[in-house]
Amino acid sequence: MKNVPMKRVIVVLGMHRSGTSAITRGLQELGADLGTNLMPAVEGDNEKGFWEDLGAYRINERILEKLGSSWDGLAQISTESLMSDLLAEERRDAVALLEERFANVDTFAFKDPRTVNLLPFWQSVFAELNLDDRYLITVRNPRSVADSLSRRNGFVREKSFCLWMQHSCNSLIHVGNRPSVVVDYDHFMAAPRKELERVASALGLKHPDESSAGYKAYLNEFLSADLRHSKYDSAHDRNDVVPAFVSGVYEQFLVLSASHGSVVSEVVASQKWQSFYAHFGQYAALAEHADCLEQAARELSAELDRSREQIAAQELKLSTMEAECANHRNASEKTLTSIYGRLSAFNRSVLGRLFFLLENLYLLLRLQPRGKTCYRQLVEESDLYLSNKGVGSEDLVDGPTSRLRMIARIAKYVLNHPYSSLRLVSLYRLKKLFQTVFLSDSGTAQNWVSARFPSEHKARRRPVIFPESEMVEESELEFPRFDSVQVSIVIPVYNQYRTTLSCLKSVLAHTEGVAYEVIVADDCSTDITGSIESRISNITVARGEQNFGFLKNCNHAVTYARGDYVVLLNNDTNVQKGWLTALLEVIQGHTDVGMVGPKLLFEDGVLQEAGGIVWQDGSGWNYGRGQSPELPEFNYVRETDYISGACILFAKAVWDELGGFDERFCPAYYEDTDLAFLMRDRGLKVVYQPASEVVHFEGVSNGTDVGSGIKKHQAINQQVFRDKWREVLDEDHFPNAVNVFQARERSVRKKTVVFVDHYVPFYDKDAGSRSTYLYVKSMVAAGLNVKFVPANFFPHEPYTRDLQQLGVEVLYGEKYARTWKHWFSENSRFIDVVYLHRPHVTEDFIDHLTNLQPRPKLIYFGHDLHYLRTTREASLLGNESVLADADDWKRRELSIFGKVDKVYYPSVVEVEEVRKVSPQTDVSAIPLYLLKKPEPDAYCHSEREGLLFVGGFGHPPNADAVTWFAKEVFPTLRNRNPNITLHVVGSNVPDTIRSLANSHIKVHGFLSDDDLAALYRKVKLCVVPLRFGAGVKGKILEALQAGLPISTTSIGAEGLPDADKVMAIADEPDAMAMQILDLYESDAACGKYLSGYGDYIEAHFSQTQVQRVIERDFLN
Repeated sequence: MKNVPMKRVIVVLGMHRSGTSAITRGLQELGADLGTNLMPAVEGDNEKGFWEDLGAYRINERILEKLGSSWDGLAQISTESLMSDLLAEERRDAVALLEERFANVDTFAFKDPRTVNLLPFWQSVFAELNLDDRYLITVRNPRSVADSLSRRNGFVREKSFCLWMQHSCNSLIHVGNRPSVVVDYDHFMAAPRKELERVASALGLKHPDESSAGYKAYLNEFLSADLRHSKYDSAHDRNDVVPAFVSGVYEQFLVLSASHGSVVSEVVASQKWQSFYAHFGQYAALAEHADCLEQAARELSAELDRSREQIAAQELKLSTMEAECANHRNASEKTLTSIYGRLSAFNRSVLGRLFFLLENLYLLLRLQPRGKTCYRQLVEESDLYLSNKGVGSEDLVDGPTSRLRMIARIAKYVLNHPYSSLRLVSLYRLKKLFQTVFLSDSGTAQNWVSARFPSEHKARRRPVIFPESEMVEESELEFPRFDSVQVSIVIPVYNQYRTTLSCLKSVLAHTEGVAYEVIVADDCSTDITGSIESRISNITVARGEQNFGFLKNCNHAVTYARGDYVVLLNNDTNVQKGWLTALLEVIQGHTDVGMVGPKLLFEDGVLQEAGGIVWQDGSGWNYGRGQSPELPEFNYVRETDYISGACILFAKAVWDELGGFDERFCPAYYEDTDLAFLMRDRGLKVVYQPASEVVHFEGVSNGTDVGSGIKKHQAINQQVFRDKWREVLDEDHFPNAVNVFQARERSVRKKTVVFVDHYVPFYDKDAGSRSTYLYVKSMVAAGLNVKFVPANFFPHEPYTRDLQQLGVEVLYGEKYARTWKHWFSENSRFIDVVYLHRPHVTEDFIDHLTNLQPRPKLIYFGHDLHYLRTTREASLLGNESVLADADDWKRRELSIFGKVDKVYYPSVVEVEEVRKVSPQTDVSAIPLYLLKKPEPDAYCHSEREGLLFVGGFGHPPNADAVTWFAKEVFPTLRNRNPNITLHVVGSNVPDTIRSLANSHIKVHGFLSDDDLAALYRKVKLCVVPLRFGAGVKGKILEALQAGLPISTTSIGAEGLPDADKVMAIADEPDAMAMQILDLYESDAACGKYLSGYGDYIEAHFSQTQVQRVIERDFLN
């Protein structure tokens, strides 16, 4: 928009508290545009608005901060610093701001008292944009300004006079010969019509329309007497000493304000003015020095506070170390107790007693019948230790899990979960259980049983409450102080001091890991709340001059917030541990979330609200009220119509943009619901976060009787709300209590997909689970409404919570084990796709799903073609029983193909096999993983050592692969390179694999994702020596993403197009050994494969490929 002529900018200049807001508002009546992004009004400060452009205000604040100044700084800011490159970013932003403001207008006006001292900066911007800049200079009696600053900021009069002189003189000096007009605030208030006419004439604006309703309202309502809190007839008073140069300059301004033709530059050039300005220079130097001393005192105070914080932090660190020492001590005692317990139990056993008799016989033969052996001394020490501990040794035995204990564990699980256990009974599963528990090694059996028959998760504990009845009014609290605040916790209060104290104690006890501040919004309480800051340290108290009522009290208090985010928290609440970090994770992790709220509980732990539903008539529903908070339908992150205002978190910038709570809902009720609708109207989501829990003592603040008191406004404001949002409610919301399944999560416009798998995906333990988890994440990201049904209906952690935090509802527990058929039947009209995984899981669900009315689309993912894998295993091992299993798998898999609408496998080989045996089946290959390209420079051949195999040993081909490689390939490698090492990583390691461990074969077992990633960064290449199996192998894809060279077999590479271009493939031991040695010793050999990884991943395993599958089969 540069070089567009005739655009006019009107800049309102003047000292703070000089009537600039009231006069700026008048420019609207003269045809000037003030923009829409204006600073909101503040009760007790500028009730009728600041009329300040927030964009200009923020740029001015940034300039002052960069130049080490502030709005009340007395040091003069030089023109050179305002023109320096230090402010290049602010200059670009200022140009962009004015270009935006002038996009559709010819005359734009703005004011911010800070502009006076920064005017050379803005004038350079005006010049760059070829704007016609004109100035309205306001002036007010310096005594009135000093009074106002004393009341609002506590400034001494000397400082106020200096600020008045600085702003007043700079306005005239910087304006010079440019078109301008001076307006005295007192004259303006006495004769606004006359002054506005004068302003219009001087600045070339249109004259006001006397018949305009807006102009009449401005004169008769806006310009009320209460805009002036003090008024003086002159700058002189015998009881109030005003420096002569101050009163002299004010008189010069009065001359200008009464003049129609005086030029500002002439006044500035006069001898009288120069004399006054010279005296001010001497006075200002002293005042600036005093200001510097005050600033130094503030910095010292801040440094003292920081030192106190450091001391507190060190004390906390000391207490943490003491706690760690106590934990180590307790762990050592526990270990010693366990050892002594085992020793004591052994001593009482048959074998122990036999040992005791032999020991006595030994002592008798040594002619020492009263002697003591080392063993007997240990037994006596253990008995004494256990006696002092007051525990019985018979309860402390913690030996290896025996087969009988495994059976006992299985029986206990079945008794506690009869439906989820017995419904999965089949001849195949019973056979598998018998083979694993009684015929496999103990490690494999233990791991298998633990995964399928997990221990009970702990029962829910009651919430932590700080009872109001136990609060001592005189007690003191000290909150932490942070230099930079992330979250401002605003607690609106009116009386009920003990309730507030209980809330504050819960915040102090349960808020960790976040830099926060507490703002108590005291609505002019009449109890001891009025002096709360004398007992509670490091809080801010936002207190007006009158009682606002709840809504206005909140709006007023949020203006005090320093944080990027604000929490509005009722005082009749007790937050629980981790409440704030859980809320922040949602809003910081999703740019489209505007507001987030917690799970609300009653004092006894019963659910009060898991988000709210709004019906077409405007009435609200506390979803889940009175039910168990542990039920899965209340424990996943989801969109919701609204969050109760008892606790809501939002970004302060969005709140400011929306203007806070709508005051048509004063004094209270429906303001929180309205805010949620405003958020959505702006394109932001309102989200429920169950991991954040807050106890709400419902009715404490306003009672529960809707016919009296403030509570009666609940019914009144329902109609106000209905009238405001009628169109949205009629179009987007359901009639009362209809379609709760969709209403609770706002999913009416989303496709719903239900995953069915053996259990929630253990994404860090096996490739199939990782694939499932990645597809869940991709579907959520694509906007699908995802549900997950684990066939064992058990909430394995942390995997269940991870799904729930993605926004996935997971159905678990005995309730759903009993009623899953009813759930599908009741909700099939809301379900678009059921995504079934693995044959043995699918066949338990498929018959019921095919009979649903309406019937959702059924998609089946086999992970691998089981009959093909077992056929290959039987052929390799020559095992007839495995061949019988293969025939059984083929019958079962073909049966599934005939009942579903779509079949997936990860490899083209399996797809072609299915098409051969079942031509009518709609089958496609899909990417097993969604991969990211490896970093091109992350692999340095010379800095790496060792080989790596990764694979879960619950999958039979993996154990065979490691055994074969260790016996047939690795010895050849060691002969050529004695220093070569093999690392074996995977869950459920059997004893046969552990027995291979030696100085050159490191059996790590299960590793976390972080530890495995660290190992990927150290080794030289991955080996995948599979001899049977089917489908695309997850371990191959993980190695690709890790950027490691790969040596594998044709079975390992199966299903990967053009695999030989990105990996070395050999099936014979010697050939594989030679390929590995070539890769191990040659950087160039590795580079030949690694150079193609990026393009290969993009072509076959990228987000684009996965998105195509989702769009084709799930979204469309």
